[in-house]
Amino acid sequence: MLTLLFGVLAQLSGTAPGELGLPPQPSSACNCHIGYDPDRYVEPWDTYASTPMALAAVDPLFRAALQVAHQDRPELSPVCLRCHAPIGWLSQRGTPGDGSQLSRSSGDFEGITCDVCHRAVPTDPPLVGDAQYTIAQEATKRARRGNGPGNGHSVAASDYVGSSNLCGVCHSLFNPLEQHHSTAHEPFGIPYFEQRTFEEWQASAFPARGTGCVECHLERAEGRAASIAQNTYSDLSLHTIVGGNSWVVRAVQAVEPQFPVGDADAFVLKARASLRGAARLEFLTEVAEGPAGGIARVKARFTNLTGHKLPTGYPEGRKIVLELSLTLGGQTEILSGAFDATTGDFHTDDQIRVYDTGHGCSGKGTKCAETGRNRHLALVDETLWDTRVPPEGYRPNHPDMIPMGRDYGSAPFRHYDDVEYAVPIPAGTPAGTAGTIKLRALYQVVDGAYVRFLLDTLGRTQADAVRLNTAFERTSRGAPTEMTFAELGLRVTEPVDAGFADSGASDATPSVQQPAPSCACDGARGTSYELLAFAAPAALLFVRRRRTREHEL
Repeated sequence: MLTLLFGVLAQLSGTAPGELGLPPQPSSACNCHIGYDPDRYVEPWDTYASTPMALAAVDPLFRAALQVAHQDRPELSPVCLRCHAPIGWLSQRGTPGDGSQLSRSSGDFEGITCDVCHRAVPTDPPLVGDAQYTIAQEATKRARRGNGPGNGHSVAASDYVGSSNLCGVCHSLFNPLEQHHSTAHEPFGIPYFEQRTFEEWQASAFPARGTGCVECHLERAEGRAASIAQNTYSDLSLHTIVGGNSWVVRAVQAVEPQFPVGDADAFVLKARASLRGAARLEFLTEVAEGPAGGIARVKARFTNLTGHKLPTGYPEGRKIVLELSLTLGGQTEILSGAFDATTGDFHTDDQIRVYDTGHGCSGKGTKCAETGRNRHLALVDETLWDTRVPPEGYRPNHPDMIPMGRDYGSAPFRHYDDVEYAVPIPAGTPAGTAGTIKLRALYQVVDGAYVRFLLDTLGRTQADAVRLNTAFERTSRGAPTEMTFAELGLRVTEPVDAGFADSGASDATPSVQQPAPSCACDGARGTSYELLAFAAPAALLFVRRRRTREHEL
């Protein structure tokens, strides 16, 4: 296995285990950057401790997924720790790849610590993906401004810290042991990529505008960078690095309440605010109306406002679902995209709109012989679908980055998705009744289907499986977070006249016993055949199938 591990490392660049005479410090050792300005709450450690980066090594979902990856491919699993536990990795505690040699006292479980970013140095060309970071040998920190009065250590000015290239070191993930295959099971000639957030940003319109990762994911505030710092800056970088994931901090609190997470409540609020700014929902239909027992047809648009696909990042269990509801007479019914709090999954229906990606095996890989859907991320080598919304100006230069399973046009791909819905109006609703159609975009970090897969694969009594199950149960089983919503008024109209002469029959109350007034072949209106054809679709719309969506292809 060691030979195989060295074979993997030989394909990756960057600082190797044991190469540093002075490994990165734990974040908890950065005492001058902790708890000195409670009124403004700008301290680097305090604002960072709740983030998924700080919690990367204790995230219950990661820990369980790591064990599955280690079972599947022990020669590859140490690469997971290279990103999630860099102190342990660089200090030669990253093997075996199940994390059993990681040390709490050495700070291995503090995730991506301050030093990992603030001692990182650029390479030419930039190294992207799989945590191919290069860490400086000396203890000098790197930051935007360099040394200032009152520093407790040496600081060198660096444009690299805070650059998107630094983010790309980890926010691109590939398997160097597998080739990426098309859905026709043909190799693309590139490694299999599980995640490409950095490349998605590169292929968008955002770099040309000068908008990098930190412009969206870091805030600026007034304050001092350390307790002994003499300068107060108006553009101090807050280390509350926010995205859509507010679940992980609650999950860690649920299973390890003693683990320091800073102000988790403040972080969750910021993460949810970030989600609200990530997308826009709007109805393109100006007026929604229809008769009782009929349907109202509406069209909506979901627009991606971020600089990468939406959603992005980890591919399993993460999704955005549009929830459609109708309120009439004070009663609200979810018509599409209902979340099942008992399972942690969304019910499916004929109109459900989901934005996610799924992976599988081509049958031509080195480990996975069968074809089709597969959640073993250390084995898969094929993208089966990718319905996530592209960013604005999206021109991907790799075939595995092209949308699949939904039409977004051609490059530059549309950064929005237009959705049409048929809204059934309950029979018997009085004409003139006003209602509201509501569409919500719901973001889910992890679904029940993926959690069950991990638990069943590991065995439900395995330590990390128990930990994940506990976290999932104590965090409302992955209940989604609302990103944004749109509302449209609905008016119930009078029934449409079916064309009967003085019979009193109408489209809303068809009667197959009513004699047809004319021959169906002469083009006359109002035959019983036409009535049945009109009435059937509306009736069928009230039979809503509820089945759990698990993408079992």
